[in-house]
Amino acid sequence: MLVSVWSDKFRNNGQVRPPIMFHPGLNTVRGGQSAQNSIGKSTLLFIVDYAFGGSTFAKSKAVSAKAEGAHTIYFTFRFNDVDYYFSRTTNVPGFVQTYEDPEYKNPAERWEFDEYVGWLKRQYGLSGMDASFRQIVTRFARIQQKALSNVETPLQGPGREPVATGLAVMRQLFGVYDYLKELEQALTTATENLKAVQRTQKIGVFQAQKLRLKRDYTQAVKHVHQLESELDAHIKGTDQAMLELDVEHSDQAATIKSHLHGLRIARGRLKAKIQRLTQSLNEDFPAITDPDLAQLHVFFPDADLERIEDVQRFHRTITEIVSDEVEDQITFYQQELGSLTTFIGEAEQQLRDLNVPIHVSEKELRRNAEIGGQLALVKEQVEAWEATQDLKSEKKDAEARLNDTRKSYDHEIETKLNAEIARLDRFIHEGSGDWYPPVFTFSDTGKSYTYGSEVDDGTGTTGKNLILFDLAMLELTALPYVIHDHPLHQSIEDATVGRILKLYQRFTNKQIFIAFDKDEHYVEAPEVNTIVTQTAVIELGKEHEALYGWTWNKKPSKNPKQEEGTR
Repeated sequence: MLVSVWSDKFRNNGQVRPPIMFHPGLNTVRGGQSAQNSIGKSTLLFIVDYAFGGSTFAKSKAVSAKAEGAHTIYFTFRFNDVDYYFSRTTNVPGFVQTYEDPEYKNPAERWEFDEYVGWLKRQYGLSGMDASFRQIVTRFARIQQKALSNVETPLQGPGREPVATGLAVMRQLFGVYDYLKELEQALTTATENLKAVQRTQKIGVFQAQKLRLKRDYTQAVKHVHQLESELDAHIKGTDQAMLELDVEHSDQAATIKSHLHGLRIARGRLKAKIQRLTQSLNEDFPAITDPDLAQLHVFFPDADLERIEDVQRFHRTITEIVSDEVEDQITFYQQELGSLTTFIGEAEQQLRDLNVPIHVSEKELRRNAEIGGQLALVKEQVEAWEATQDLKSEKKDAEARLNDTRKSYDHEIETKLNAEIARLDRFIHEGSGDWYPPVFTFSDTGKSYTYGSEVDDGTGTTGKNLILFDLAMLELTALPYVIHDHPLHQSIEDATVGRILKLYQRFTNKQIFIAFDKDEHYVEAPEVNTIVTQTAVIELGKEHEALYGWTWNKKPSKNPKQEEGTR
C-alpha cells in the first residue's frame, strides 16, 4: 500500500510539511470550510496518482513556471511489512529513483517507468492480467473534471480509449478474461483466414476464385461431371494407356510429340539430300575416246582435235573438284542425321517414360490435355468455394462459441456486480430496499454496456451511483484503490454523503483517497464532520495553509525571489 508522499516544496506557513502519511482504508484530504479553490486538494490527489504511476501531475499547473515549476515527489510503499522508497521528478517522469533509506538520502537504482509500474503490478497481485497496471487503475482515479465525466460510462479510461479496453479490464479483474482469450484468438484466426481468401477473390489472384454465388457453385459441380464424362469418352476412344495420363503429362506429351514430329520431318529431308548427292557422285563423266576422235576427224577433217582434248581434260579436273566438295557435304549431312537420330531416340524415350504410346497422335494428346485442363480448373473452383464455405462455417462456429461463453461470463459478472451495488445502495439507504439501485448491463454483443438508474438521472444520484460502482469493484476484485475528488460528493444530499463516508470506512484492507471540504456544514449529517476529522491525512486552507504554502491563482505581493524566501 502507499504509505506516504512528500516534497520539500510542500509548505505550511513557511515551514516544510512533514510527509503526508496514508493508511489502509479511507484517507481524506480535508479542505477548508469555505470551499476554497486552488489550495491543493485535487493536486494532492494527482500526486497520489503520480506515485501510482500516473502522468497527469507532471503536466499540471502545479509544475508550470508561474507555480512551483519542476520538482521532485518522494513516496513510500509497504508490502509484506517491507518499506520501499522512491521518487519521481516532474521534468523526467519516465524514470523512478529508488532509495535505501526513509530520509531519501541514499539513492540506489534508477528504474525506468515500465519497470516501476510492472513492479507495482506484481506487488498488488495483478501480474496474471494482460492489462498494464495503469490500464487497470487509471479509470478508477476520478479527479477534477474526470470526477463526474464518466457517471454513465464508469469503465472509460483516459482520452478516446475504446470501450472494449475498459470491458477487457473488467473481465480481467473478475478473472474470466483468460477463458475468453483463447476463444477470441480462435475467432481472430478464423476471421483472418477468411479475409485472406476473400482478398484473393477480390483482386483475382487465382482463376479458381471466380465463383461468387451458390448457383455458380452448383453449375460448376455439374460442369465437373460433364468434363469427367467427356474425358473418359475421349480416353476410351484413343488408347487405354491414356487412362493413367494426367492433364499435366498429356500436355507435356503433346509438346514432346510435336517436337518429335518436327525431328522426323527434318530427318526425312536430310536423308533425301544425302541420297541426291550420293547419286550425283555415282554418275560417270561422258569422256570422248580415241575411236570417237578418229571418226570425228573423218567427218570433220578441219576439227581441232587437240582443243577438244584440252576441254575434256578441264572437265575431268572440274568433276574431281566438285566430287570432293559433294563428299564433304555428304559427310556433314550424315553427322546432322546422326544428331537427329539421337534426338528422336531421346524424345521417344521421354514418351515411354510418360507411358504414352508412341503411335498416339499429338492432336489426341492435345485434346486430352485441353479437357483435363478445363476439368482441373473447374475442380479447383469447386474446391475453393467449398474451402471458403468451410472458413465461413469455422468463423461462425468460433463466433458462436465465443458469444455463448462470453454471455455466460458476462451474466455472471452482472449478477455479482449488481448484487453488490444493490447491497451497498441498501446500506446507504439504511437497509431499505425501497429504492431502485443503479444497474450495470452488458449489451447483447458484449462490446458495450450501460450503467445507471432507470428512474433517476439527477447529478446527485449519478455521482452516488459512480461511487457505488467503484466500491463494488473494490470489494469484488483485486482492484487495489480508488480516488474520488470532492465534486463527486458536492451534489449528493447530506444524509447520503454521511452514509457514503461510513461505507468508505468499511474498506479496511484497501485504500480509498478522497478530497473533501465544508464538512462542518453538513448539519443534517453530523457524522460527516466526525469521519472527515478522523480520516484526514492533511488539512489545507487558503494562502499559507495551501499544499505548497501559497495559492497560484493570486498574484504574489513580492517579487519571485522574495516570495520564494517566504515559502
